[in-house]
Amino acid sequence: MTATPAHAETTVAVLGAGPSGTTAALALARRGHHVTLIGPPPSHADRRILLSGSAIAALSSLDIDLAAVPGARQIHRIRLATRANQPVESLDFPGLTIGDHQLRATLVDAARSAGATCVEDSVTTITPADQGADLALASGRRFRTRHVVDARGHNDSANKLDSAHNVGMRWASTQTFHTNAPLNSPVLHLAIPAQHTPDQTPFAVWLIPAHDNAVTITIIHNRQTVPTDEQALKLALDQLDLHTTTPPGLTPANSASGGPLATTYNPATITIGPALPVGDAAGLVNPFTGEGMSYALDSGRHAATAITTHPTDAANSYSRALERSFVGYFETSRHAVRRYQLAWRVLAAAAHNDHPFIAKTRRAILLPEGVTGLADVARLDLDDADTLPLKPFLLACDEVLASTVRHDWPFLARMLLSDIGDTRRRLRPAILFAGATLTNGHTPDPSHATLVAAVELASLAALTFLTTARAPTTCLRGIDWATTTVILAGDYLLAEASRLVAAHSPAYSFSFAEWLDDLVAFRSSGDAITAAGIDIFETLYEFPARLGADIAQCDAQHGQALRDYARHTGRTFLHGEEVLALQHQRTRLDTTLDTLIRHHISAIPSSALHDNDERRRQYHRQIKACKSEHAHVHDHLRRLPDNNGGRLLAAFLDAAATPGLAGLNRPASGCSFNKSRQPDHRPTR
Repeated sequence: MTATPAHAETTVAVLGAGPSGTTAALALARRGHHVTLIGPPPSHADRRILLSGSAIAALSSLDIDLAAVPGARQIHRIRLATRANQPVESLDFPGLTIGDHQLRATLVDAARSAGATCVEDSVTTITPADQGADLALASGRRFRTRHVVDARGHNDSANKLDSAHNVGMRWASTQTFHTNAPLNSPVLHLAIPAQHTPDQTPFAVWLIPAHDNAVTITIIHNRQTVPTDEQALKLALDQLDLHTTTPPGLTPANSASGGPLATTYNPATITIGPALPVGDAAGLVNPFTGEGMSYALDSGRHAATAITTHPTDAANSYSRALERSFVGYFETSRHAVRRYQLAWRVLAAAAHNDHPFIAKTRRAILLPEGVTGLADVARLDLDDADTLPLKPFLLACDEVLASTVRHDWPFLARMLLSDIGDTRRRLRPAILFAGATLTNGHTPDPSHATLVAAVELASLAALTFLTTARAPTTCLRGIDWATTTVILAGDYLLAEASRLVAAHSPAYSFSFAEWLDDLVAFRSSGDAITAAGIDIFETLYEFPARLGADIAQCDAQHGQALRDYARHTGRTFLHGEEVLALQHQRTRLDTTLDTLIRHHISAIPSSALHDNDERRRQYHRQIKACKSEHAHVHDHLRRLPDNNGGRLLAAFLDAAATPGLAGLNRPASGCSFNKSRQPDHRPTR
């Protein structure tokens, strides 16, 4: 790095040359700011790190192609392990692994090429000054700057963490090992204490594959119970010995090292002091897994945007951007920290539960993308001109959803809004409502957002009773944490949805209550109703379209065409789920073929679970059914006006039918009938 003279002036000083700091410096320099990036060289040995799809996308927006960086390795899934007697689950996780020194060098070079000045030094004091701050460096140099971005990781002076947030402190200990065999995909071990041991602390262990039969092992733990990095790594190795996911012949390639992680974001830290904290410095770390790379990169970009667009009020602008981007994340983190043992118990109980609601909850909590960030098969293919009229209405719906659930059940906000940046292109009930109103020439009014948000809350609640009851199992301390969570969340969602309708749209209270009664009635008979899945999805899709038709004052024939369209679109969606499940691909419900059959969501015979020939026959049958429904729904669309609303509903239908339509062009030999992506049931050691 090149040096800058003492007593220099700069527009923005970025403190810390880690991922969040270099990303902020690069984004700021690209926007024409005079940027000085100040940070010492790495003091630890190189280690392998994991970047998610969202982290890669954040860097791609800055023209950084990590896949082209030497040593980067693409991965497609991670494996999740808990107790030794539990199967290992495979989760779709498009991303890559890279050495952290290589990532840092790539970003520093990009920032320097964009015009940033790089200084290998550390800041000792930050003193507020008129319209900025004065910085004192360890070398004796001094800088005056208009803005400060603090990306130095956790330190008390930078974060001003209060005692409540110190409860959320974790420690990451890491070490690289040589192995006798390569590790094909990353592994996340969630080490849950045994029953009746409240004094034990849960921890997470990551195995990240590196080059030349090497693996980086990182343990996220409580420093108070495991005081040294060497002891922490021994604890990690003892845990890994319980599972067959551990590569054989582990021998140390370097010494253990570690550092603190602040896992609780505090909004007060954003607006206190002259610096904008990003990444770890802001507490943007998952309290369960220790993952913070995607949050670090996103927060660095948000800080650069706030300084550029609101230079006189950057702190408040940055704080608002974080709240919008990470809806429910911060509250989930705070709840997890305050009820850490309970949160781990629930997560452990749900680790291998294939209930759709539990599966989506697990992704919302463990994965940086949340729920919808990976479900790319469910997107509307529309031009921006067609979606632009929807934006005010859908943003109003999102605001109601967030304000309703984010404080009491924050992980539900993650499930509802984890893809808020692409809110106009998701398969969601609000699109059906908006499409119905647009077909009659009415632009969806944000004043109806509360009513439609209530429908979306109730639709999520439908996932909680989508499956039939399971047989009693052995439960921790006599409590089935997974089932309890599902029941409580479902009751909460239905209660909040009903409250919103009664308070803001009382004229629709009766029809709303009838709709909820229909949804519950379809599952009340349990195993006696094999068509309940079809009935539920018909009803879920029909009601928001019916509401839109009523509010837009459609005539009887028009309204009937909308209802017929929505019912058959629901059937099309379920057939698409069956096509995905029969190939053992991730479904949009985050469930498996076994669950679809066992809980009578699908009428596919149980023989398809074990007979490949039957599975192949069912695959072609469901593709044919999906194609037939898709064509039938287009007949209903021809009864509707050919306008923006009709195009929106046609795009919704095509997205619902995507798996089945894609299967039409895939030869049978290309279908992975024998390649199961269900949990790996290999015996453990």
